[in-house]
Amino acid sequence: MSFFKYISILLFFSLLTSVGVSQDKSISKKFSSFSEQNEVSKYSIEQNLRYAEIIFNDSISKAVKLVETNLLLAVEYKYEAQEALGYQILGRFNNSLSNYSVASSNFQKAIEIIYNLNNENWYLEVLQEAALNYEKNAQTDKAISLHKKVLEITTAPISKKSRSSKSVDNSYISFFSQWKIGLLQLNSNQLTESKSSFKTLLKEAVISRNKEYQIRANIGLGKVEMAQGNFTESQSFFENAQQMAESIEKDGLANEAYDLLAILYEKQLNLDKSIEVQQKAYTYNNSRGNVNSALNNSNSISQNYLKQGRTKEAIEIINETKPLLKTEDNSFIKREFTNTLSKVYEIEGLEQKATEAKNDYETLVDSFNYNEQQKKFIEQAKNEFLLNVENKMLLLDKDRELNEQTIELLKKDQVIQNETIKRQQTITTLLIVGLTLIFILGLLLLKNNRQRRNNNKLLVLKSLRTQMNPHFIFNSLNSVNSFIAKKDEKSANKYLAEFSKLMREVLETSQEDFIPLAKEIELLKRYLKLEHFRFNSDFDYTFEVDESIVLDNYQIPPMLLQPFVENAIWHGLRYKKEKGNLDIKFLQESNYLKITISDDGIGRKLSMESKTVNQKKMKSTGIKNVENRLDIIKSVFKKELVIHITDLNSETDTGTLVELKLY
Repeated sequence: MSFFKYISILLFFSLLTSVGVSQDKSISKKFSSFSEQNEVSKYSIEQNLRYAEIIFNDSISKAVKLVETNLLLAVEYKYEAQEALGYQILGRFNNSLSNYSVASSNFQKAIEIIYNLNNENWYLEVLQEAALNYEKNAQTDKAISLHKKVLEITTAPISKKSRSSKSVDNSYISFFSQWKIGLLQLNSNQLTESKSSFKTLLKEAVISRNKEYQIRANIGLGKVEMAQGNFTESQSFFENAQQMAESIEKDGLANEAYDLLAILYEKQLNLDKSIEVQQKAYTYNNSRGNVNSALNNSNSISQNYLKQGRTKEAIEIINETKPLLKTEDNSFIKREFTNTLSKVYEIEGLEQKATEAKNDYETLVDSFNYNEQQKKFIEQAKNEFLLNVENKMLLLDKDRELNEQTIELLKKDQVIQNETIKRQQTITTLLIVGLTLIFILGLLLLKNNRQRRNNNKLLVLKSLRTQMNPHFIFNSLNSVNSFIAKKDEKSANKYLAEFSKLMREVLETSQEDFIPLAKEIELLKRYLKLEHFRFNSDFDYTFEVDESIVLDNYQIPPMLLQPFVENAIWHGLRYKKEKGNLDIKFLQESNYLKITISDDGIGRKLSMESKTVNQKKMKSTGIKNVENRLDIIKSVFKKELVIHITDLNSETDTGTLVELKLY
């Protein structure tokens, strides 16, 4: 018992140690969870940033304030996606206000964050925005580099893509960057590289059946050929682009192709062909309701007419187009058209009309300049707001750098603490495991000892089962010898035959711990038959078995009842002067089987008094065996067998009653 007390105490202290460690962790978790309760949701930050972008043109101060507040929150709570979105929107604001250097810094920060978010589409989107910003800032090489990076990602085999495992159609993104690379190379006079880029674009667009970028590729190739002086090839590309654009109603691209064809003919000093092209374009735009483009075509035609000295035709086209001016805002084309109109009237000598047109032109220019000045004031105000935000963000970056250094120091301390806690946990775990193993080993040893004791008891029980009362065997053999001495061979043979049958059955059942009740009754009857054969003049017996008993439902240790019957005959009935009676009954009670063995012999007291001194020193082997067997059966099999021995007649102390209850 002391062993298990010792183990329990050790386990208790081990658990206390582990609970202490876990409590330290749980306390830190509680503090962190407390701070998290006050966090702003990612969704609300993102919604505010999107809303700021919507209201930027109408309420710059409110938009900038929203971006500033929510970007700071995103940085504070380490919401990387929302932080990247904030920098992206800030980059768009600066780009729209021509703060290209600042916008580049914003976009670069967004790119660095999004790179680690595994979102390919968003990553490509910001790369292209940054490239367009570099283009506006005349940083051609950087713009081309970013567009090439886009192509590298979009054209890579799916198995080699590192940004995302999703299968996304990025062909439009790829076409745009390929087209932009060609244009940037063309504008920086890299004609060979530009031609190669546009040819690649045309090939890919044809494969994908993308007519828009087939048109753009043809226009690009036409520009390159024109720059190289290859006018015939250039004309072919422009005409292909113009026809394809009209077929899919891409008016902007169609007008670009018309304008380029007109310029191409002007370079060749073929003004008639240039006018012809512009007239086709004018007819197309009139039919499509493209007022601005129709005015541009009319203006170009009239100027070419003037170059040729064909003033009358110039006036006709001007007058035909003049009504369109009423529907047009103060655009560049409207101003140019009005200026051309004043020149035409002046050449024709229509001074009043020329003056009116000139005044209209100057009014348009003044209005335009005023609007541009207002825009500059607004942009300047916006820039001041943005500059304030940028300064705050720079301070925030500095502060974050300091915080990161502090965090690094804290992390080192945390690593040391974690290692200490881990060591303690390892020791505690090993201690618990070791004690558990000792506990299990103790249980196994206890179980082994118990099993060994049970095995010893079973061996004792087996040896007791094989023991018959030596008096019975000895007396039985004497009876045989007596029959032989009397030359009663028949009785001797009969007795010996019955005795041998009984001995054989006893030996067979001695191997079993329990036998059916029916078998025990059979053995008992055979034994009684032998004893009655020897002492038929001393007693008679009755053997009663209740018919309600289901014999197969009960198991009983073999030869359990024989010693009591033997005692009744040898110590009670044999010494009675008159013939005695032995009654054996098997009765079914409510929840147990009751077995009674009663005799009307001389009783236990007189039997003890009549014994010799030597007999008194000897113990009844049969009864002693039964007592030992019952103790072992109760200990090993947990089976309840109750035996009571009383005097049948308590007044005269004669007769004996044995009651056995079998549950």
